[in-house]
Amino acid sequence: MERFISLFLAVTLMSANVFAAEITVTLDGAEVEFSAQEPVIVEGRTLIPLRGVFEQLGYEISWEAAAKTATFTNGDNTIAVTAESGVFVMNGEEISLDVPASIINGSMMLPLRAVGEAAGLEVEWDSSTKTVVLKSGASEGDTAAAETETETEETTEAETETTTAAAVIKDNIPSADLEALQACANSTSTIYSIFILNSLLQETLEYAYYKIDGALEYSYSASELQEVFEDSVTECRGYKTAANSLKTLTADKALVKNFVAYVDVEIEILQFYYDYFCTDTFDSYTYYGVMTKVDDMERKLDDCKDDINSSLNTLVSAANKTADMEAYNRGADGSSLTAAQKAEIENYHKEIGEFVSAELSKVADTSDLYVSGSAFVTAAANIRNKINSTETPEKCMLDKQCMLRACDLITQAGTAVKNGAYTKDGKNQYYIEYLAVIVSCDFLFIDSLGEYFAPTEGDFNETQDEVDIDPSIDSIIV
Repeated sequence: MERFISLFLAVTLMSANVFAAEITVTLDGAEVEFSAQEPVIVEGRTLIPLRGVFEQLGYEISWEAAAKTATFTNGDNTIAVTAESGVFVMNGEEISLDVPASIINGSMMLPLRAVGEAAGLEVEWDSSTKTVVLKSGASEGDTAAAETETETEETTEAETETTTAAAVIKDNIPSADLEALQACANSTSTIYSIFILNSLLQETLEYAYYKIDGALEYSYSASELQEVFEDSVTECRGYKTAANSLKTLTADKALVKNFVAYVDVEIEILQFYYDYFCTDTFDSYTYYGVMTKVDDMERKLDDCKDDINSSLNTLVSAANKTADMEAYNRGADGSSLTAAQKAEIENYHKEIGEFVSAELSKVADTSDLYVSGSAFVTAAANIRNKINSTETPEKCMLDKQCMLRACDLITQAGTAVKNGAYTKDGKNQYYIEYLAVIVSCDFLFIDSLGEYFAPTEGDFNETQDEVDIDPSIDSIIV
């Protein structure tokens, strides 16, 4: 068994492009000692063991073997890291990782950026000595601590990327309320994404039947007609994949499941028409038998639509209930706001809105927009850092959680681009996923920032060109 585990680990490390970095880590001038595992490079990101750093900072560490989760506690600060997860949880808030947390030789490893963000450390990189310099002595209120990540290739050349990682400002609200706000943000995101996917699916189906009608009218050959059907089915399957790629909470899963079931029925109908026109499957059926089959499938579609609307109503009702929490939502009862509160909210929206708009404009201007997706990941990290390091008015707490969820969507959009969203004819599963999350991201920012968010124009943003829906949660139930 031990030999099998070691072999599996070796294969995993090779496939992830991991190699020893020979990096020294210091914390406030003292070298950090790592007992089991030294820092490594994974996919161009420096990963360092958490135990040595957090023990030196006075954190208590616990390990839950079943969940593969390490928890680091120091006073009011709690950090939970789960192996192979793309996020870690800090004081109840999920923060995305460029590289998933990993267990290597028994040590939980996190990217250097995430360690600095979790512990509120200043992070510097000395390329001449290959030393990571961690500093915990930053004064209170210093929200612009510089952080450097190594972008080391497996060759002899090393590249250093500098980003901004400011100290995280903890929200002083009850954990139960924070969880409710996060659930509301996630549900709103899921609702938008599914509605967008359905809007695009209807366009795909309309065009598919247009092509099928043309093929029949102009007497395409059997092979040509078969290709038309197969292309249509392949596109429909892309919507299933895109829906299943959405990051959902328990409350949101029913909506995704019901949408996927609806797509399955649409695929079943396409397959039925293919069999009817291109094979002898239904040669023995009477006209009544064929119509009965059609009626059965139509009933299935109606049932699926009912299920979708039912799950939508449940989510919208729960989201609106949370949105009505007057303490955390400036839109719950704007008439009760004082002039000072209105000014505070407006200044917050303006500051964050200008930053978000500028970062997304950089993504649109980058040369590798449709190639690597790295610009999306960088923008998401920068926006998340800005949001987490800016004092949030209590009335904007729901806005904050919606914007943090939007950052997750930006990262997912980058992954979809990296996986090939813009290859082939632009209609593959990753392109569909990209559209769903990037447009949902826009709607979340519009909801949160209003006039202070300027969606980027052009190919990067297909909100107006591809999806013609009102970005309002009340417009979704149909």
